[in-house]
Amino acid sequence: MDRSDPEAVVWRNRALMLFDRVSVPVAVSDVHGAVRLANPAVEGRVLELLAGGATTAQAARETGLTTDGVGYHLRRLSARWGAGSRTELVARAYALGVLTSGVWPPVASSA
Repeated sequence: MDRSDPEAVVWRNRALMLFDRVSVPVAVSDVHGAVRLANPAVEGRVLELLAGGATTAQAARETGLTTDGVGYHLRRLSARWGAGSRTELVARAYALGVLTSGVWPPVASSA
């Protein structure tokens, strides 16, 4: 796939989002190949809190979600990235550039 062709990237992302519905671990990227979160405001904040050591209940209080809501986002991210644990999910978020490395407390990348 030619990543410089925006139309090719759009079709790739559509296909990956379809696979996401059947729990195939994939990462959707933008035209430049950067990983994109489905809901950047919520998923980014949940990842920041998780990377900072927050429990599900603490993340729920901070985001205004229920504990089930936080669990939903964690399950979707874990399935999308093939992460088997919270530690692996955070590691993948850093490796994919979703979380900015070298800063504390953890911060989701703006890209």
